[in-house]
Amino acid sequence: MLSTALLTVSLLPQVMEPAELSAKVAERLRPVQSYSMRVVLNDKQTFSVKAMRPNLYRVESEQQLFLSDGRTSTMFMKERNEYMKSPAPVGGTRVPLADGFALFSPSPKSMPHYTGVVSTTLLGKEVYGLVDEPQDLPGLSTTSYFDKQTLTPLGALQKTSKTTTTFRYEDLNLNASLGTADFSWTPPAGAVDLATKKPRPSPFLKVGEAAPLGSLKTPDGRPMSLEEALRGKKALLVNFWFVNCGYCMAEMPHLQRLYDRLRAKGLEIVAVNDIDSAADVAEYLKKPKFSFPFAVDPDSKIAKAYRAAGSGYPVTFLVDGSGKIAYVKQGFDPNKGLGDIEEALKKLGLE
Repeated sequence: MLSTALLTVSLLPQVMEPAELSAKVAERLRPVQSYSMRVVLNDKQTFSVKAMRPNLYRVESEQQLFLSDGRTSTMFMKERNEYMKSPAPVGGTRVPLADGFALFSPSPKSMPHYTGVVSTTLLGKEVYGLVDEPQDLPGLSTTSYFDKQTLTPLGALQKTSKTTTTFRYEDLNLNASLGTADFSWTPPAGAVDLATKKPRPSPFLKVGEAAPLGSLKTPDGRPMSLEEALRGKKALLVNFWFVNCGYCMAEMPHLQRLYDRLRAKGLEIVAVNDIDSAADVAEYLKKPKFSFPFAVDPDSKIAKAYRAAGSGYPVTFLVDGSGKIAYVKQGFDPNKGLGDIEEALKKLGLE
């Protein structure tokens, strides 16, 4: 099976530069106008995948549907009968669960960041592996495998510091007979558009309330406190996150850039993890270069004090110099970045 093979392959030294192999793969895929296949996730869940240039795709399992009709991207959760829509990327896209086809029709924003090449055998075939380490998702690594003779994508292996996920491609059909009708979708009866769903009341501490400034520990066991972090500062961002949170990882480089720009002007940031062990956090931090402090909250005492424990992460609290909460943000939108937090910081004299 692919998962076993991918986990046990013996990697040989890099045989060519990533730019050289990625150019060869892109050339191999250039005549391909469409494709269809099955993707087997971790040898358990199967998705049907269809894609057509420049930005149409349909990725579907019994539980989920991810779709782009070229104008709108849709995610439909079948069991909950709920869906959400957003504008489709212009000029190309990255098809979910199909990293081996990242060079099929990429948009400028979805270009992979290849950092290495491996050569090995997989399922009895000689293969190349292209290693993608996205700059906006530190701690994530995806190796896409290609037949060494034909450069046909065969599957992928995705790793974080805690998990390994395998993607096996089956019944691949290049230049499949597809049309726009294959990428159309009508919500079923009773389906709820999450954009119209009334949001639940926020469970978090509210703006104006005193921020809990208790004690924590760094991943290597040294004591620290949020009170000390705020002392002498104009503002403190307390960011709750965990290792396998994709949006948390995507947000981290934005926090670092904000820290680089405003640290000398009086901003402090503390990233608090109340889910993973100190060892897992330390392992995650081996590669990304973040200069703001990280802390662990093993009993979730601080997370509970902010009423953030058990909610969807990331959650960020902006604390002003007097120790009051000035702004609360849940989630992260890569397209919007930290614009709302930056606006809140301006009100505290940080810009």
